[in-house]
Amino acid sequence: TGDIVNIIGTFTPGTSSSPQTITISSKSNFLIHHPDLLITATALSNATSCVRKPLLSSMLKSTKAGGDGTTPSLIWGNMVHEVVQEFLEYKLDVLSGKATTSSTKDGAWLEERIEKVVNAGLLDLFKISVDVEIAKREVRMRVRGLMSWVEKYISNIPNADGMISDTRATAATSRIVAITGLHAIEEDIWSPKYGIKGIIDATLSSFFPRKAASTPKNHEQRVAPLEIKTGRSIGGMEHRAQTMLYTLLAEERYHQPVDGGLLYYTQGQQGPTAPQPAANEIKALMQRRNEMAGWLMKRVRKSHRPFPGSTHSDDVDEAESMIVDKPDQDDTFLPDCIDDERACSSCYAVDACMLFRKALSHPTSTPSLPGKLEAIFDNKTSHLTPERCEFFRKWEELISLEEQDQMRFKKEIWTLGAEEREKRGRCFAGMRVRGGGRAEDVAETTGRSKFQKYRFAFGRDPSATVMPPTDTGDEQDDDPSSLLNGHITVGDAVTVSVEPHLVAFTRGFVLQLTPREVVLALEMDVSEESIRARLAGRTSPLASPSLDTDQPLVYRIDRDEVFIGMSRVRDNLAQVFYAHGDTRRLELVVDLKAPDSEAGSQTPADPHAQAGCQLNASQHEAVTRVLRAKDYALILGMPGTGKTTVIADIVRRLVSMGKSVLITSYTHSAVDNILSKVSPMPGTAGEGVREDLVLRIGNGDKVHPDARRFTLGARPKARNLEMLERQLMQPQVVATTCLSIDQCVRNRQARTGGLELSLFRMLSDAHPHAVVDLTEQYRMNEDIMCLSNKLIYSDRLKCGDERTRTKTLKLPNGEAFLRELHPPGGAHEGPCWIEKVLDEGCKVVFVDTDSLPARDTMVGNLVQNPIEAELVRQLTESLIQSGVPQDQIGVIALYRQQIKLLSAMLDGRPQVEIMTADRSQGRDKEVILISLVRSNEEGKTGDLVKDWRRINVSFTRAKSKLVIFGSRSTLKTTTLLNEFFELVQGKGWILELSKDDERLHHRCIPWLSSHTPKSLGLEDISCEDISCAPSRASQETSGPCSRAPSIAASTPPVSRFNSSSTVASVSSTSTTSSSGSSKRPGPSAAVDASLLQASKEDSDDEIEIVCETGPTKTSQRPPRKAPRKSLMREDGLTKSNPILLDLLNDDR
Repeated sequence: TGDIVNIIGTFTPGTSSSPQTITISSKSNFLIHHPDLLITATALSNATSCVRKPLLSSMLKSTKAGGDGTTPSLIWGNMVHEVVQEFLEYKLDVLSGKATTSSTKDGAWLEERIEKVVNAGLLDLFKISVDVEIAKREVRMRVRGLMSWVEKYISNIPNADGMISDTRATAATSRIVAITGLHAIEEDIWSPKYGIKGIIDATLSSFFPRKAASTPKNHEQRVAPLEIKTGRSIGGMEHRAQTMLYTLLAEERYHQPVDGGLLYYTQGQQGPTAPQPAANEIKALMQRRNEMAGWLMKRVRKSHRPFPGSTHSDDVDEAESMIVDKPDQDDTFLPDCIDDERACSSCYAVDACMLFRKALSHPTSTPSLPGKLEAIFDNKTSHLTPERCEFFRKWEELISLEEQDQMRFKKEIWTLGAEEREKRGRCFAGMRVRGGGRAEDVAETTGRSKFQKYRFAFGRDPSATVMPPTDTGDEQDDDPSSLLNGHITVGDAVTVSVEPHLVAFTRGFVLQLTPREVVLALEMDVSEESIRARLAGRTSPLASPSLDTDQPLVYRIDRDEVFIGMSRVRDNLAQVFYAHGDTRRLELVVDLKAPDSEAGSQTPADPHAQAGCQLNASQHEAVTRVLRAKDYALILGMPGTGKTTVIADIVRRLVSMGKSVLITSYTHSAVDNILSKVSPMPGTAGEGVREDLVLRIGNGDKVHPDARRFTLGARPKARNLEMLERQLMQPQVVATTCLSIDQCVRNRQARTGGLELSLFRMLSDAHPHAVVDLTEQYRMNEDIMCLSNKLIYSDRLKCGDERTRTKTLKLPNGEAFLRELHPPGGAHEGPCWIEKVLDEGCKVVFVDTDSLPARDTMVGNLVQNPIEAELVRQLTESLIQSGVPQDQIGVIALYRQQIKLLSAMLDGRPQVEIMTADRSQGRDKEVILISLVRSNEEGKTGDLVKDWRRINVSFTRAKSKLVIFGSRSTLKTTTLLNEFFELVQGKGWILELSKDDERLHHRCIPWLSSHTPKSLGLEDISCEDISCAPSRASQETSGPCSRAPSIAASTPPVSRFNSSSTVASVSSTSTTSSSGSSKRPGPSAAVDASLLQASKEDSDDEIEIVCETGPTKTSQRPPRKAPRKSLMREDGLTKSNPILLDLLNDDR
């Protein structure tokens, strides 16, 4: 009971005293169980013989054990699809008069496309070791009938040669079809009505016979989905089922009857088949779909209960309740194996199937199996002890909990209205297209697929009423129409709908976001002209509601809650347990076997060590431990202790020994920082590994500009496989990002179960002797170091030298600025709060805002503090005018909404980095300003300020001065911060602001007027109203307050299990991406790798995982944006020694 269903059929009208009724039988009407769970048409069509196989495919990114699932047939299929789709589009352009052609030209055009597609796929060919010429011959062979096929079927009216086969037509009946136009290529359609989704190879406009008939007059113009099969015409039942499902999707998208689809085998000699779905076939498919949905939902049942503790809406998505996932008591969440000896022995999912069967159903025994299957089962699972099965079962369950918690947001796109979604911060409602169109450079700019080739700008519909955020009992932001309110930010994946006609019409990514406009890269054309042309083809009665041609179209932009990353994580977990997997890693990670090392071996010298850059004792011990390790070494690097220096030293030594090295971290900046020391820029001090021996893998726009010289894109384009092989295999050092999720955990039960636990923690707890501590730091002065030393590290951290210990922030123009701020004879008496903070002797200070007060406010369920942001802005301007370079100022906030607010207020200071705590790692600055945000009478702090790792990372980014803004009365309710307040109180490091101090310098600091939020109530205050005389720095000092639009992206990667062997696997909570700042583009996520690494992303107490990152296009100044997180994959191509070097700064 309580399950959601959708009923499709004819209802009997009700009366005033009785409801409508419907009878569902084997002959009429049908029911969709769990319709919000969208099953792909491909998976459903493959379930005709075995339901278990497609379910495993949906749970695992790749069920082909041993890598990314790349096979020759997959590569040929992709290439042939691209050639056929492009040729089809070209011939339809010819038909419409947009292009000219001849049979000779057609052949040349086709050959040119084959060569282009094959050359573009050199990397894929390299993976399967196939020569370019062989690939061209293979593609030619698979499309050899394409030209004659299009000549027969592409026509304005059906002709006699356009015959189609139909299993339902009689022998005496002929059927012909004419393809007359193209609606879309690779059209992605979701159907909550049927509970299915799919990507149609090509959606065509055609003259299609509704009934078996031979004359053109009996044909009607229809939408027809085309499914392209690049293999031979086998598996007919599955292919027919898939095409029939696409007819259901096309009918729902185009709102007109779709009588059948076209199924084209490129290697076949006959014309296309035209599967026409019959009622009994659709019912059978829906029954199988319901069975699959039942199994997928069986793993968890969702129950609602009050959130434990605070119900403040920054802690939960809905303020009053949350969804808690409870594992089903029945362990069987997969259907039984079919135990067919022939089918199972050749099944691509056999490794995964046997693993799940052993670990979840038979951890201590072997089931009774027929024939050779028992031997196959024993071969695949005999190495799995009960303890190993329990390990797999535990982590698989935790992954499932996290996956289900993410799924609940996806269905809101069609279950909640736009206004309700916008209240929750996950939607922009009432949007209008402001401009845009085809942009061929989008895919190149974003690194996205070739189909995201449109760029459009959207703004609010002037007539739309924007609902205020959900009332939470807290003070609300006064501008609900601002697009900066909510969870959507630059780089996010989004779905665009046309209200109310086209739900989830197209998908894309946010390129740019301002308070009034959002720019998207999209797969489909969303111009009003294109949409109206599409909607004009709708026919009654399905075309409801009708299109009002006098009114502008209204669009809706939803954040796309994708969760494919969890299937990648589950697959990486499974890879560790497969019979042909890495046995040694299984012993080290699962069995926690002690690592081996070579005792007494001599440590080779660093051939590129710079004079005067000698390692200290703990650094030298770390290098020695790594070089002697046979399995792994663990280095705990506390803040500023030279982890990057140690890594670079290790890499250079390994290269000199002839070893290959993989450098990986979950952030791009960490990887690029290491490369900057491994191989310094030409002309800089020091030497390093030769540039041609280093390969940086990843999206070029996410790589630091100084590290792009290591990418393939910076090298001559490979013209053949031999050249590509040299570029890939010659480098001894390969660097890329990795997948990490252990602290991007949203589901509280998963967190409680241990999904947050890092591999470093697991290994260091089991084998503390394998850990080397780095304790001498060279970043912070003694006062800043004191905070972490007393609160976190039990006084183990030491300043490496006297220069570090006594470091102060120098203000070249400090005295001159203060004279202008407080001229002689002014009304102000004594130093103001800015003057006190700027004092060079003030190295650490907590600025207490309680007396102002500066209360946090809510934007939906997001938290911000405008007055605190204004104080940060005033101090930032004061530092700049006092002579501190912008790029040496960092601003950190724990909440994403505060980041957006600060970014808008400091828009004219593009080199000031505005960062979340997580993304500040590795972004050390001379001065750091921290906004802790939370300030309320109830003492609600949320979870973020309770996380000592985030607080520690934030404190330790500063080198010379650390300024923390916050409400002492609110924040002292947390244990760690209460200890912090006791420490700073004892040191005399608390500055209590007086009432109205935020107004004191309102008109005296440049650029305030254009950035101060109206809610502060400062815009009407004149300088005469305050005790500080007016003064502004010159335009030459501050520069123009530019608001030129820029396009940027930000996405940190997330991960847990990595499967490639590693020489250097870097996971340091002190070296995160520069992309988390507002200064430069963000990272994308990661390689398939299979060991647990640590990362954590923050977003207003709401951790959200996303598949891909957004694009970046450099404007005249570095772009400003807010952070986000994501999940992507970048293939690493290296083989390395089995040494794991795992560096962790603040999380042991």
